[in-house]
Amino acid sequence: MTQDAGSDIRALASTPVTVDASATVAEAAQELGKQHVGSLVVVEAGEPIGLVTDRDLTMAALLRPEGSAPPTVGPVASRPLLSVDVDASLVDATLLFQRHCIRRIGVKDSGGVLVGVLSADSVLQALGGRLADIAQALAREFDQERSPQPAGSATFGSE
Repeated sequence: MTQDAGSDIRALASTPVTVDASATVAEAAQELGKQHVGSLVVVEAGEPIGLVTDRDLTMAALLRPEGSAPPTVGPVASRPLLSVDVDASLVDATLLFQRHCIRRIGVKDSGGVLVGVLSADSVLQALGGRLADIAQALAREFDQERSPQPAGSATFGSE
């Protein structure tokens, strides 16, 4: 996979915040609030096995049968933790989001170690910024083409 010019998945990814698979949904929700994040990487024996979001936790808590024990995070987590290499392109990441209908993926270094969590929102924001830059450049070019230039002072674009 090749890196898009100017894109850096590591820079767009957030630092992974983890929770043990045996933690209760309530404990995980407290960690989300404490860390100000919308998802947690679920680990078992120190290894990432999945991802749980604020919505997953809410639904698990609300849908639990009355009188039952509080659910743990392990069964609630989306498994496996889907990921891309840190060198992947934004296109690679968006294809993974699309193919699996998910909004967050792990980012792993060349050794397979989880180094971040990439959200579709971050990618959309980065790509949106690039599209806005292109639109501004085109608008400037159109403005220059429509503005009459004094004789002998023609300017030409970089193309």
